[in-house]
Amino acid sequence: MSNPMSLVASASSAIQEFNSSLIPASLISTISPDDQSSEITKIQVGSKNENESTFLRKNKNSNLDNMKEIVPGADNTNEKLFMLKSEKEYLIPADEKDELNKSDKAPPSIAWLASYPNSGTSYTLHLITTVSNRATATNYGSEAKEHLQFKSIPIHPYYSQKGPYRTSDRVRQVPEKFVLTKTHCGGRCVRCPPSKYIETVQSFSEQCLSAQPLVDSDVPSGVRGEIGQYDSKDVKKAVHIMRDPFDNIVSRFHHAHKNHRDDPTFKVNFPKNSTGFKAWCSDMNKNYNRLEEMSWDSNILKASKSSSNQLMVDVPCRSEFFRYIQWHDMTLKTVHTFSIPTLFFQYEDYIGEKSFNETLGTILSFLELSEEKRENAPEFHASDYSDHFTHEERLAAMNMMKIQASHATWERLERYRQVWNILDIDLDNLSIE
Repeated sequence: MSNPMSLVASASSAIQEFNSSLIPASLISTISPDDQSSEITKIQVGSKNENESTFLRKNKNSNLDNMKEIVPGADNTNEKLFMLKSEKEYLIPADEKDELNKSDKAPPSIAWLASYPNSGTSYTLHLITTVSNRATATNYGSEAKEHLQFKSIPIHPYYSQKGPYRTSDRVRQVPEKFVLTKTHCGGRCVRCPPSKYIETVQSFSEQCLSAQPLVDSDVPSGVRGEIGQYDSKDVKKAVHIMRDPFDNIVSRFHHAHKNHRDDPTFKVNFPKNSTGFKAWCSDMNKNYNRLEEMSWDSNILKASKSSSNQLMVDVPCRSEFFRYIQWHDMTLKTVHTFSIPTLFFQYEDYIGEKSFNETLGTILSFLELSEEKRENAPEFHASDYSDHFTHEERLAAMNMMKIQASHATWERLERYRQVWNILDIDLDNLSIE
């Protein structure tokens, strides 16, 4: 199998239409959005036909409210805004504070680490921070509260008003050119109705640019400041990760367990094994069935249900697969909209010593970082979730994803079709009633 690690496409190169011609999965590219309107109030729900069913969504003026739903806990009171003085100072070393306050040092450009949740984000940040011995950043300031203490620290004074913020490390120097910055963008909620996750290119990209600081960590959940939105012109590169969709969704189930660690009922109803996963998926399908019928494209919905697909099996966690495909589609469209050179790689490229070294080297080269502490690279562990889906369930899910996905996203899934022995001819032979 050829190495899927890709070359960087110049933002100035000619871009083919997003759904028009074959784009190899190994090509780094920026993709043309299907709809570039900034006035969208209705959107296509997975449909490739502009005249097909639409789903009514909030207008563009309500995007900030929508972002607060995705990143809960925002505090909008004037007393707690990030830029206002409070009784606490940043707990950072004096020499680091001096470094942050230097106004003559040019800020690094932002390089997004764009990833659907639970697809290798934390590992990649840790790997690059450790090996390059340089700081990384995040749009989610509260994630580093145990290490930075009290408040989020902007990655550079230039970004002090709207983020992004330092990750857990508070001592390493900031890169001179590009700082790898975590963003999950939008459409990524778990166990939520379609109104919470169906996105336009505009609403999705706004959330890619949105950052929220922690302004006080004295209380257990922390006090978050207002959500800010930094300028898209400051984003000069992007690293786009994709993980096997089946493994990615199981990993999200495990993350749900972390969020319910103090909920004994959740653990009883959905134990952390293949049986609990199937129960979790079945419960999700049941709870949101009516709303999905009202909002999804009819062909996608039919492919996901045993009553209308030829395999006579339900797609487990069908809304998770919907969100997964939408997320990757929207990411490809967003980096094109902003003309961002993008490095695409897959989580599984970390498996095997040779592939790992090639992947690490390519990421560092793309970010123009040197390899200072290669010997300290954290070990990569891949999990086996093969018992969580039957072959028929995988085939049904892949067929649903084929119907929903853009051409570019579908090509990037080829590796996983090979892994699970799902041939194109198998999918072509499937029909929906």
